[in-house]
Amino acid sequence: MDHADEFMIIKDLDYRYVIVNKKFKEVLALEYTQIIGKTPQELGYSGEEIEEMLEVEQQVITCKHSILREKRAMKSQPFGV
Repeated sequence: MDHADEFMIIKDLDYRYVIVNKKFKEVLALEYTQIIGKTPQELGYSGEEIEEMLEVEQQVITCKHSILREKRAMKSQPFGV
């Protein structure tokens, strides 16, 4: 996973990040320990960003393969930083 050019994540049923790859960590400019166990809300994503994430994640689950989208700017800092 760490050699992929796109970020890859695995979340649990509570939407907490369980596994993330190096690219995801770099995009957020955070360490693994700051991401694992957190929800997107806890990392500072807006409601609109979270809705878009859920839509893409549902598409991945439905079609059972990766879906590439255009790269967009992401929030890079959790709340309080």
